Amino acid sequence: MTKPLSDRARATKAKLILLKTKMEALPGGNRARQLPESERFVVRLSVMPDIILSKYSMISAYFGKRWPLGCILDFGCEHFSLPRDKNYGLIRLVDELNEYSGGECSHHEHDSISNSFLDLGCSLQQHVEENCFIEGQLLQIVRIPQT
Repeated sequence: MTKPLSDRARATKAKLILLKTKMEALPGGNRARQLPESERFVVRLSVMPDIILSKYSMISAYFGKRWPLGCILDFGCEHFSLPRDKNYGLIRLVDELNEYSGGECSHHEHDSISNSFLDLGCSLQQHVEENCFIEGQLLQIVRIPQT
């Protein structure tokens, strides 16, 4: 049985997750390599297990703060060798990092998986300003249900 973590331990854990994410972050494409440090935004990107079964199903990457989320999806599809078509979208996942930062997002519920797909035309910066994203955010590539 695991003991519940204190607030201080949760804060330390969140800081360690963010530091590890930043240290391991790959450039999100060729354009990202030339970004100055001040313009970079690091995210963790994963793929739903039903799409790809691999222990390498999560990466850390940095992108431009003003880039649309569609660029992140394109990079993720290329990195994970998924066909880039309209069958995939992005959702944000809530984990230890979010639980500690605790911003109130007006667009997404605070459950384990947001109920809505993210607008691929919105930039990372727009989501940060709306308190929907934090640096190190865990995003997941999911298959869009066909109707």
